[in-house]
Parts: sequence; C-alpha cells; structure tokens
Amino acid sequence: MISVAVFTYHRKGRLVKCLQSLGSNSIKEILLFNDDELQALDVSQLRLPRGIEQLIHVYNPQDFGFTSRDFRKPIYLNKAVELADSDFILFSDDDGIFTEG
Repeated sequence: MISVAVFTYHRKGRLVKCLQSLGSNSIKEILLFNDDELQALDVSQLRLPRGIEQLIHVYNPQDFGFTSRDFRKPIYLNKAVELADSDFILFSDDDGIFTEG
C-alpha cells in the first residue's frame, strides 16, 4: 500500500482527472495539498467516485499557518512525508495522469 501526495493550485478540472486516474486498489491514502490561501478546497467540491473520496485528506494553507502566497511546495513535500501513513509515497502535481500498474 502506498500514500499519494497531490499538489494543486487553481486547476480543479485537472485535479479531478488526476484523482480519477488513480486506482484505489494499492492506495492507502491520498494527501491533497491545496496551495490557494484564499479559497479552501473540500472533497465535496470535486466530482469523484465514492471509493476514492474516503481515501482523501485535504490540507489547505491555513492548516499549516500560511497566509501569504509564498512558494510553499518544498514545505508541503516535507509535510507529506511527515503525514503519510505508508512506507512508500508517490508525489504528483494535479496534472499527473496514471494508468493501471
């Protein structure tokens, strides 16, 4: 089982395609890092199959005390490693599309 960390900023359409392309058979959790401090992201805003919704944990900038638009991805990478509940982590941006296997 693996954890998947996905980083997104203002691209819900691409994010949905990315999440839909992830097969849930070998995924323990999906850590979703939203980089928009002005608009929180919630799983209910995305149209996803039910099975994948329950795997997603959304983190918004406010969850880590961020209030300005500084480049945060290196910090989010470290947070993903800290938060992941698996020995293996797949990192992706919101435009990653995956095929089975």
